[in-house]
Amino acid sequence: VVMPSYASWFRFEQIHAIEKRAMAEWFKQPEGVSKTFRSYVECRDLIINLYRENPRRYLTATECRRHLAVDVCSVIRLHGFLEHWGLINYQINTADRPVLVGPADTAGHPILLAMPDGSLVPKDEALAAGSLA
Repeated sequence: VVMPSYASWFRFEQIHAIEKRAMAEWFKQPEGVSKTFRSYVECRDLIINLYRENPRRYLTATECRRHLAVDVCSVIRLHGFLEHWGLINYQINTADRPVLVGPADTAGHPILLAMPDGSLVPKDEALAAGSLA
């Protein structure tokens, strides 16, 4: 598995200061909470090892989530952190990466406002009629 030189700080056997700063939510919790040093290492290592099982295939945060009993936001943040540093999904072909899809373009559709009487009125009409004063 190829790792970028800028991730040379990474070691499986330790938690680096970069990780502690970027993933602070795992390290500032009181005892007894699910996010601990140990659970961080287990989650991090599982994600990296999942990627290393097949480094030619893009590892999604959704796939990682299926293997972890941690809240989805934490999994997404950890996945993004590991991807940013090239510890996962490094040198994946552009064609194999998922395409980011944004919200649909609604420029040609009117914005409808719900009026007090329950009717839906295009925003432009409501402004012109002075209904939004």
